[in-house]
Amino acid sequence: MAFVLLFASIFLAVVGQLLLKKGMWTVGIVYFHFSHLWSTFLKVFSNWYVIFGFVFFVLSALLWLAVLSRLDISKAYPMVAAGYILVLLASRWGIIVTREPVSPIRWIGALVICFGVYLISRTDFAQLIKDLSTLIFWRKHG
Repeated sequence: MAFVLLFASIFLAVVGQLLLKKGMWTVGIVYFHFSHLWSTFLKVFSNWYVIFGFVFFVLSALLWLAVLSRLDISKAYPMVAAGYILVLLASRWGIIVTREPVSPIRWIGALVICFGVYLISRTDFAQLIKDLSTLIFWRKHG
């Protein structure tokens, strides 16, 4: 159950981030000059994408509290990096936001993140070594 809550929290945070990006794309570039502070505030926070982006973040935070009550933070927090991958995929294929170019080096970085999340998710070092040896020295048994 804890991991279901964890991934639901990550998913909601990703959707929130994408909605915020879409909202700011429609608002345009924001400048924080004192003379325009109030008008900027109204422009940003009257945008429905921004409003719903924050709603998704609040829902994500509520689920995150449930996650923290069940898992060690040293195990749960690194899993949040999976959100980077989901944002990369969504931005590349135009889910909620417009399509953005993703360079090969970003894809390589995403793979490194995935591998890191996998390593952190392993609770037993012996199991990790077994998994890695199977991956590296894979051969059919039988």
